Amino acid sequence: SKYAKKGRKGSLSTTASPKAQVPKKKRKGNRKPAPAKKKKMVITNPIKKTKPMASVETETNGSNGRNDPNTIETILAAKEKTNRFAVGQHVEAIWSNDGEYYKGVLKSYNKTSKKYKIEFYDDVEEIVSENQIRYFYEKGERVQAKWSGDKYFYDAKVDTVNDDGTYNVTFTMDSVKEEGKKNSDLRKRFSEGEYVQAIWVGDGEYYEAFIDKLHEDDTVDITFDDGVKQKGLKREHVRKRKGS
Repeated sequence: SKYAKKGRKGSLSTTASPKAQVPKKKRKGNRKPAPAKKKKMVITNPIKKTKPMASVETETNGSNGRNDPNTIETILAAKEKTNRFAVGQHVEAIWSNDGEYYKGVLKSYNKTSKKYKIEFYDDVEEIVSENQIRYFYEKGERVQAKWSGDKYFYDAKVDTVNDDGTYNVTFTMDSVKEEGKKNSDLRKRFSEGEYVQAIWVGDGEYYEAFIDKLHEDDTVDITFDDGVKQKGLKREHVRKRKGS
Protein backbone atom coordinates (compact mmCIF):
# COMPACT_ATOMS: atom_id res chain seq x y z
CA SER A 1 0.00 0.00 0.00
CA LYS A 2 1.03 3.63 -0.29
CA TYR A 3 1.23 3.79 3.48
CA ALA A 4 3.70 0.92 3.73
CA LYS A 5 6.03 2.21 1.01
CA LYS A 6 5.88 5.98 1.47
CA GLY A 7 9.28 7.69 1.45
CA ARG A 8 11.32 4.46 1.38
CA LYS A 9 12.91 2.43 -1.36
CA GLY A 10 13.15 -1.32 -1.49
CA SER A 11 10.60 -4.06 -1.14
CA LEU A 12 8.68 -4.28 2.08
CA SER A 13 7.35 -7.62 3.18
CA THR A 14 4.86 -8.13 5.93
CA THR A 15 4.69 -10.68 8.68
CA ALA A 16 1.23 -11.51 9.86
CA SER A 17 0.58 -11.41 13.57
CA PRO A 18 -0.83 -14.54 15.24
CA LYS A 19 -4.58 -14.97 15.29
CA ALA A 20 -5.63 -15.68 18.86
CA GLN A 21 -9.13 -16.09 20.22
CA VAL A 22 -10.24 -14.28 23.36
CA PRO A 23 -13.51 -14.70 25.30
CA LYS A 24 -15.97 -12.23 23.80
CA LYS A 25 -17.03 -9.27 25.92
CA LYS A 26 -20.74 -8.97 25.21
CA ARG A 27 -22.57 -5.71 24.97
CA LYS A 28 -25.88 -5.45 26.80
CA GLY A 29 -28.53 -7.79 25.46
CA ASN A 30 -26.19 -10.39 23.93
CA ARG A 31 -25.81 -13.97 25.07
CA LYS A 32 -22.73 -15.04 26.97
CA PRO A 33 -20.47 -17.31 24.86
CA ALA A 34 -19.22 -20.72 25.95
CA PRO A 35 -15.87 -20.59 27.79
CA ALA A 36 -12.79 -21.07 25.61
CA LYS A 37 -10.86 -24.33 25.96
CA LYS A 38 -7.34 -24.03 27.29
CA LYS A 39 -4.51 -25.43 25.17
CA LYS A 40 -1.65 -27.38 26.65
CA MET A 41 1.78 -26.10 25.63
CA VAL A 42 5.28 -27.51 25.99
CA ILE A 43 7.72 -25.09 27.61
CA THR A 44 11.41 -25.23 26.68
CA ASN A 45 14.16 -23.29 28.44
CA PRO A 46 11.89 -21.09 30.59
CA ILE A 47 13.29 -17.90 32.11
CA LYS A 48 13.75 -18.23 35.88
CA LYS A 49 13.11 -15.41 38.31
CA THR A 50 16.04 -14.62 40.58
CA LYS A 51 14.27 -13.55 43.77
CA PRO A 52 12.03 -15.52 46.16
CA MET A 53 8.30 -14.90 45.73
CA ALA A 54 6.85 -15.80 49.14
CA SER A 55 7.65 -12.53 50.91
CA VAL A 56 6.48 -10.48 47.92
CA GLU A 57 3.10 -12.23 47.90
CA THR A 58 2.58 -11.44 51.55
CA GLU A 59 3.34 -7.76 51.04
CA THR A 60 1.39 -7.12 47.86
CA ASN A 61 -1.67 -9.37 47.89
CA GLY A 62 -4.88 -8.51 49.71
CA SER A 63 -7.36 -10.91 51.28
CA ASN A 64 -8.88 -11.63 47.87
CA GLY A 65 -5.53 -12.74 46.47
CA ARG A 66 -5.32 -9.90 43.91
CA ASN A 67 -2.28 -7.65 43.61
CA ASP A 68 -2.36 -4.09 44.87
CA PRO A 69 -2.71 -2.22 41.53
CA ASN A 70 -0.23 0.44 42.66
CA THR A 71 2.59 -1.97 43.52
CA ILE A 72 3.84 -2.67 39.99
CA GLU A 73 3.28 0.95 38.98
CA THR A 74 5.56 2.03 41.83
CA ILE A 75 8.24 -0.46 40.82
CA LEU A 76 8.14 0.62 37.18
CA ALA A 77 8.27 4.30 38.10
CA ALA A 78 11.37 3.66 40.20
CA LYS A 79 12.96 1.81 37.28
CA GLU A 80 11.94 4.65 34.92
CA LYS A 81 10.89 2.23 32.22
CA THR A 82 8.07 -0.07 31.17
CA ASN A 83 9.86 -1.91 28.35
CA ARG A 84 6.54 -2.83 26.70
CA PHE A 85 8.13 -4.39 23.63
CA ALA A 86 10.13 -7.59 23.36
CA VAL A 87 13.23 -8.19 21.28
CA GLY A 88 12.13 -10.12 18.20
CA GLN A 89 8.72 -8.46 17.96
CA HIS A 90 7.50 -7.13 14.62
CA VAL A 91 6.43 -3.51 15.10
CA GLU A 92 6.31 -0.11 13.43
CA ALA A 93 8.84 2.57 14.34
CA ILE A 94 9.58 6.12 13.25
CA TRP A 95 12.37 6.50 10.70
CA SER A 96 14.41 9.63 11.46
CA ASN A 97 14.78 10.66 7.81
CA ASP A 98 11.10 11.55 7.33
CA GLY A 99 9.33 11.03 10.69
CA GLU A 100 7.05 8.33 9.27
CA TYR A 101 6.29 4.87 10.71
CA TYR A 102 7.68 1.78 8.95
CA LYS A 103 7.54 -1.93 9.72
CA GLY A 104 10.50 -3.83 11.10
CA VAL A 105 11.72 -6.23 13.78
CA LEU A 106 13.30 -5.27 17.12
CA LYS A 107 16.86 -6.66 17.22
CA SER A 108 18.10 -5.57 20.65
CA TYR A 109 17.36 -3.47 23.74
CA ASN A 110 19.92 -1.33 25.59
CA LYS A 111 19.11 -1.18 29.31
CA THR A 112 21.39 1.81 29.86
CA SER A 113 19.96 4.07 27.16
CA LYS A 114 16.53 2.37 27.32
CA LYS A 115 16.42 2.31 23.53
CA TYR A 116 15.86 -0.37 20.91
CA LYS A 117 17.64 -1.23 17.70
CA ILE A 118 15.15 -1.93 14.93
CA GLU A 119 15.87 -3.45 11.54
CA PHE A 120 13.30 -2.23 9.03
CA TYR A 121 12.06 -4.65 6.39
CA ASP A 122 14.35 -3.03 3.79
CA ASP A 123 17.39 -3.83 6.02
CA VAL A 124 17.87 -0.24 7.26
CA GLU A 125 18.70 -0.12 11.00
CA GLU A 126 17.81 2.62 13.45
CA ILE A 127 18.03 3.28 17.20
CA VAL A 128 14.62 4.28 18.59
CA SER A 129 13.04 4.98 21.96
CA GLU A 130 9.89 3.26 23.18
CA ASN A 131 7.65 6.23 22.38
CA GLN A 132 8.71 5.93 18.72
CA ILE A 133 7.43 2.36 18.49
CA ARG A 134 3.90 1.02 18.08
CA TYR A 135 2.21 -2.25 17.23
CA PHE A 136 0.81 -2.69 13.75
CA TYR A 137 -2.07 -4.76 12.46
CA GLU A 138 -2.62 -6.59 9.17
CA LYS A 139 -5.69 -6.87 6.95
CA GLY A 140 -7.74 -9.84 8.14
CA GLU A 141 -6.12 -9.91 11.58
CA ARG A 142 -8.31 -10.71 14.58
CA VAL A 143 -7.93 -7.95 17.16
CA GLN A 144 -9.87 -6.07 19.80
CA ALA A 145 -11.17 -2.65 18.80
CA LYS A 146 -12.72 0.19 20.76
CA TRP A 147 -16.40 0.58 19.87
CA SER A 148 -17.54 4.21 19.53
CA GLY A 149 -20.80 3.40 21.32
CA ASP A 150 -19.30 2.88 24.77
CA LYS A 151 -15.49 3.10 24.32
CA TYR A 152 -14.99 -0.51 25.44
CA PHE A 153 -12.89 -3.03 23.51
CA TYR A 154 -14.60 -5.86 21.63
CA ASP A 155 -13.45 -8.63 19.32
CA ALA A 156 -13.11 -7.43 15.74
CA LYS A 157 -11.42 -8.11 12.41
CA VAL A 158 -9.29 -5.64 10.43
CA ASP A 159 -10.95 -5.10 7.04
CA THR A 160 -8.68 -2.41 5.62
CA VAL A 161 -5.34 -0.80 6.43
CA ASN A 162 -5.71 2.78 5.22
CA ASP A 163 -2.93 4.89 3.68
CA ASP A 164 -2.98 7.26 6.66
CA GLY A 165 -2.27 4.42 9.09
CA THR A 166 -5.84 4.05 10.38
CA TYR A 167 -7.94 0.89 10.17
CA ASN A 168 -11.46 -0.11 9.13
CA VAL A 169 -12.84 -2.93 11.26
CA THR A 170 -15.87 -5.20 11.60
CA PHE A 171 -16.95 -6.23 15.10
CA THR A 172 -17.33 -9.99 15.45
CA MET A 173 -20.46 -10.23 17.58
CA ASP A 174 -22.82 -8.10 15.49
CA SER A 175 -21.00 -7.34 12.20
CA VAL A 176 -21.03 -3.59 12.93
CA LYS A 177 -18.43 -1.78 10.81
CA GLU A 178 -16.41 1.27 11.87
CA GLU A 179 -13.82 3.19 9.89
CA GLY A 180 -10.78 5.31 10.67
CA LYS A 181 -9.70 3.53 13.84
CA LYS A 182 -6.40 4.85 15.17
CA ASN A 183 -3.62 2.56 16.34
CA SER A 184 -4.58 3.37 19.94
CA ASP A 185 -8.14 2.13 19.23
CA LEU A 186 -6.87 -1.38 18.54
CA ARG A 187 -5.02 -3.87 20.67
CA LYS A 188 -3.71 -7.41 20.45
CA ARG A 189 -6.05 -10.20 21.45
CA PHE A 190 -5.09 -12.55 24.25
CA SER A 191 -6.75 -15.86 25.07
CA GLU A 192 -6.93 -18.01 28.17
CA GLY A 193 -4.15 -20.58 28.06
CA GLU A 194 -1.95 -18.39 25.84
CA TYR A 195 1.80 -18.39 26.52
CA VAL A 196 2.93 -14.76 26.99
CA GLN A 197 5.31 -12.56 28.94
CA ALA A 198 4.11 -10.78 32.07
CA ILE A 199 5.60 -8.45 34.66
CA TRP A 200 6.43 -10.09 37.97
CA VAL A 201 5.64 -7.90 40.97
CA GLY A 202 8.92 -8.90 42.63
CA ASP A 203 11.23 -6.95 40.31
CA GLY A 204 9.15 -5.31 37.56
CA GLU A 205 10.70 -7.49 34.84
CA TYR A 206 8.95 -9.59 32.18
CA TYR A 207 8.94 -13.40 32.43
CA GLU A 208 7.22 -16.21 30.51
CA ALA A 209 3.79 -17.12 31.84
CA PHE A 210 0.43 -18.65 30.94
CA ILE A 211 -2.81 -16.67 31.04
CA ASP A 212 -5.19 -18.44 33.42
CA LYS A 213 -8.14 -16.05 33.24
CA LEU A 214 -9.20 -12.86 31.47
CA HIS A 215 -11.41 -10.55 33.54
CA GLU A 216 -14.05 -8.04 32.43
CA ASP A 217 -12.11 -5.23 34.15
CA ASP A 218 -9.14 -5.75 31.78
CA THR A 219 -7.02 -7.57 34.34
CA VAL A 220 -5.62 -11.08 33.99
CA ASP A 221 -4.58 -13.94 36.22
CA ILE A 222 -1.37 -15.66 35.17
CA THR A 223 0.94 -18.50 36.18
CA PHE A 224 4.68 -18.13 35.65
CA ASP A 225 6.86 -20.98 34.39
CA ASP A 226 8.01 -21.77 37.93
CA GLY A 227 4.40 -22.24 39.10
CA VAL A 228 4.04 -18.88 40.87
CA LYS A 229 0.58 -17.36 40.32
CA GLN A 230 -0.22 -13.66 40.06
CA LYS A 231 -3.80 -12.37 40.06
CA GLY A 232 -5.31 -9.07 38.99
CA LEU A 233 -2.43 -8.09 36.71
CA LYS A 234 -3.24 -5.17 34.42
CA ARG A 235 -3.52 -6.10 30.76
CA GLU A 236 -0.92 -3.46 29.87
CA HIS A 237 1.61 -5.44 31.91
CA VAL A 238 1.21 -8.48 29.65
CA ARG A 239 2.77 -8.66 26.19
CA LYS A 240 3.19 -11.08 23.30
CA ARG A 241 6.32 -13.21 23.28
CA LYS A 242 9.30 -12.90 20.97
CA GLY A 243 8.39 -13.26 17.32
CA SER A 244 4.68 -12.59 17.87
